[in-house]
Amino acid sequence: MVATLKHGGLPEGVRRSGFIEYVAPALKARGISTSAISYLSKALENWTRDQDFTPNRVCGFWHKVGCLAEKLSVTVRTINSIERQLEGAGLIPRTIMANGARGGCREEGTGSPLRRLLGINLAPLVELAPALISEVETIRMKREAIVLCQMKFAKSTIASVS
Repeated sequence: MVATLKHGGLPEGVRRSGFIEYVAPALKARGISTSAISYLSKALENWTRDQDFTPNRVCGFWHKVGCLAEKLSVTVRTINSIERQLEGAGLIPRTIMANGARGGCREEGTGSPLRRLLGINLAPLVELAPALISEVETIRMKREAIVLCQMKFAKSTIASVS
């Protein structure tokens, strides 16, 4: 089965570098584990290219599970668990050959977009980028509101004691 899932690209001004670290609070709020967030961060930083995140491109990677486990210093079982979690959360689809093998190829020339991908497709994650960024902003605003309320409460408590 060949994955042809394309995406609309990352929002204007957002780059793949640092993207996962920025949206980590939103991913955590959605129940994504720290190890899965680290996996996504490494994937975007090391196993994709900037041009994969432009509109109407396929974005993903096809490293073998054993190779990923070695690169991340975890077990194959951990990689499978992480990928199941991300797939269950709707952040990635996995496509493989009948024997479980992964593979892919890029077109020749400038920009070398992915032509074929059997592995981890990051398109759903890219499509969720605006929502995740919005969730991060909401989380930040809630934290600021809590801090302001705590400061007001502390001031009023100190004033009433004096």
